[in-house]
Formats: sequence, C-alpha cells, structure tokens
Amino acid sequence: MSPTSRHLRRLPGRWYGVATKAQAWREDDHLLYIERAWFIERACRLAFRDIEAVVLQATPRRARGTIAGLVVASLGAAMVLPPVGLLRWSGAVVAVVALTVAAIHWLRGPTCEVTVRTRVTETAIRCWRRRRTAARALAMLDADIVAAQGAMSPAEVIERAAERARAEVAALEALSRPTTPPPLPSSPPPPLPASPPPRAAAMALIGTLLLDSAVAAGLVGVRRAALWAGLAVTAVAMCVLAAVVLVRSGGSTRGRPLGRWAAELLVYWTVRGLVLYVLLMVPFLVSQAALAEAPYVPGRQLPEIRFGLAASVVFAITSAGSALMAARGVFLLRRAGA
Repeated sequence: MSPTSRHLRRLPGRWYGVATKAQAWREDDHLLYIERAWFIERACRLAFRDIEAVVLQATPRRARGTIAGLVVASLGAAMVLPPVGLLRWSGAVVAVVALTVAAIHWLRGPTCEVTVRTRVTETAIRCWRRRRTAARALAMLDADIVAAQGAMSPAEVIERAAERARAEVAALEALSRPTTPPPLPSSPPPPLPASPPPRAAAMALIGTLLLDSAVAAGLVGVRRAALWAGLAVTAVAMCVLAAVVLVRSGGSTRGRPLGRWAAELLVYWTVRGLVLYVLLMVPFLVSQAALAEAPYVPGRQLPEIRFGLAASVVFAITSAGSALMAARGVFLLRRAGA
C-alpha cells in the first residue's frame, strides 16, 4: 500500500533492515506507520485522540556499533603488518571501510527506541531510531495531538497516570491470586525410557584425540608434511565428532557431562587453532614474501622454515592437552555407562 492521499505527509526518518523498510506518515487525525518485509506489508493507524504517551528510551547501539567498527579496523590494520602485497592491500581496505562506517555511525548521533502507547496497544516506531530524527518527528506531531485531545492540566496528567498504575496493579493481583490446582491422576504416568549416551561417537572422539596427541608429539622434533596434514585431518575430525556428541547428548541425563566435554573440546580447538595460526602462519607468510622478492635460480629448493623452541613448546602443550582431554572423555564415558 503506497500512501497516495494528498492529506498524508511523510515524517522524518526511515529504517532499512534485511529486505525490510519502515516509514511513518502523518494525516489530519492519525499517525500512519508502515513496515514492509519482502512481499508483506503491515500498516498501523494510531489516532491522535487515542495516543496516551510517547516513550523515548536511549539505547547503547551507538557505542556498541562504534566499538565493533574500531575492532574490525584494528584487525584490518594487523593484516597490514606481514610483508605480503595482497594481504596488505586487503587489510588496508578493511581498516579504511571499518573506520569510515564507525565514524558515520558515531556522527549520526545518539540512538533511541520510540514507543507509542494507546489504551490497548504499544507500537514500536523503528524509523525513529536516532534521537535527532525522533525529536524532529515528535515536534511535528505535538501540535496535532494537542489539537485532537486538548491541552491537559497537570492534575489530569497525574490522574491518568494513577489510573494506569491502578489498572496494572489490579492485573498483577489477578495473576497472583491462588487458583485451584487440577486434580492429580490416580497413578503417575510411566517415566519415559532414558536415551542412551552417544557411546560410539564419544569413543571415536577419544581415539581421534589420542591420534592428535601422537601427531602433535611427533611435530615437537620433526617438521614433516605428512604430520602437518595429519594434524589438520585430526582437527577437522575432532570438530565434527565433538559436534555430533554435543547434539546427541542433549536429551540424555547421563550424556549431559559428555555434551559439556564436547563443548569444552570445541573451545579448546578454537584457542589452539588461533595460537597455531599466529605462531606458524605469520613466519610462513614472511618466508613466502622473502622468497618472492629473491631472484629466481634454476633448481633452487624452497627454504626450510625454522620455528624454533616456541613451536616445540606449543606442540608439546598441544599433545599433553589432547591426551588429558582424551583421559577425561574415558572417565566420563565409563561414568555414563555405569
């Protein structure tokens, strides 16, 4: 529905979401609020004589959005540090775009939520999400509301607020009154059979953890391509099996500890992946950049990347952590089967 009447005047402010749009219009005797989402349109007409209050509440969206933009910009700036041409350009573009969006979001002013209350409804006006826009729109509506309802004296305002408070108290008292419980059945229903814990998936996950521990222990002293591939394969298998255990243990009382263990494994893998990326990928990118800048020599071999003592310590900790998580899984599995 497109407002085509000559009496309709568009109010300041528009809101755009994912395939959605919101806009407010003013007519002689009511406020028209329209929301469109895909092929669905919802229109709400609020008569000026029925509006009891317009509530404007401040929100922290401005600060949160600016902080998120600065975090993304800092990540983009960190990508500029490695001497790799494509990575540097990508980081610079991300940092500039994030800083621009954060600056525009901050300069548009404080954010808010506006709710129009009548006696029976509360309507959130999404197109007035900035305080400046809401103030301009409400200033245009103020004269129309006063003309429809008349100027209220302070005593009338207090009386209307007291009447609304009394109605809310009466509703709360009606909800708090004791009610007669329904009669209990003569015999309780039989309990549902307990679903077994995911033993097969948990055993496969324990085996994958032990294999991962062995591969990480091998990488302490030897840097072989086969061991690198094995570490990647075990990491992917660990994540898949942990997700299976986490999903299948939700409906079992005995399997809930296994579900928490699987969630801890996912967190462990995430932290470990970040540490290994920072420790190993940054030297790899630096070595590739140095190799690209060096003159080409026929028969030249790729230089070996020496990660030093820090990588050996990280792989040793990884091996011990995977072994400890496997031992905890064996304990929880035996406990669930008891």
